[in-house]
Amino acid sequence: MNKKIILFLSIFSIALMGSSCPENPTEPEDPVPTATAEAAATSTPVPGTPPPTTPTFTPTPTPFDYQNFEISNGTPGDYFWDGMPSSAPAFVGLPFVHTGTRGLEINPPGAAGGAVAVNPQSVGNIDLSNADKVYAWIYDTTGSNTVNLLIWDNNEGSAMVQSTDDGVYTTTTPNQWTLISWPLSSAAFLTLSEIMYVEVIVRTQGTVYIDDITYY
Repeated sequence: MNKKIILFLSIFSIALMGSSCPENPTEPEDPVPTATAEAAATSTPVPGTPPPTTPTFTPTPTPFDYQNFEISNGTPGDYFWDGMPSSAPAFVGLPFVHTGTRGLEINPPGAAGGAVAVNPQSVGNIDLSNADKVYAWIYDTTGSNTVNLLIWDNNEGSAMVQSTDDGVYTTTTPNQWTLISWPLSSAAFLTLSEIMYVEVIVRTQGTVYIDDITYY
C-alpha cells in the first residue's frame, strides 16, 4: 500500500478518537442534604441545655367506702340510728340514690335540723389516719344548707367538723346531688386510727337524702 495512504489513514483514526472524548469532563456534584441529615443537625443538643422532660400525670385517688348503704355490703349490724333531735332515718330506693340501689333518707322535724349516726361497712373500728377528708353526697330538697360531721373515736372522743371548714364544697344545692367534704385536719386530736362512727348533721327542716359516704 502506498505510504501516503497509510499515513493519511493513521491521522484520520487519531482525529476520530479525539473527537469522542469530552474536552472538559463533568466533575461529580456535591450530595444534596436530606431531611434526615438536616433534622439530625438541628436536634444536636446545645451544651448546658437540660434534656426535655416528659410531663407526668397524677391520677385522682380512688376513694374508700365508709358506707354506701347497699344490701350485704359488709356492715355487721345496724347501718344507722336516729340522732338528736329525731330525724326518722330510713332506707330509700331509686330514684333517690346517688349510685347503686339504696341510700338513706332523713326528715328533720324542725328548723334546727337533725342528725343521723352512721356505722362503717366493716367489722370493728375504721382507720382514717391516712385520709385527708370524708365525703358524702347530699340531696337537699329545701335549699342551700351547711352539713356538719360529728366524728367519734374509740376513746369516746368526738370532733365536730363543719362543711365550711373546706374551701371547695360548703353548702348543699337545692334539689341536686352535691358532694360535701369535711377535712380531717379539724379532727386531728382524735384517735383517727380507731373511728367508731360518724354523725351527719343537717341544718334544715325537710327531706334530705344521703348516699356514698367515702374517705381518702
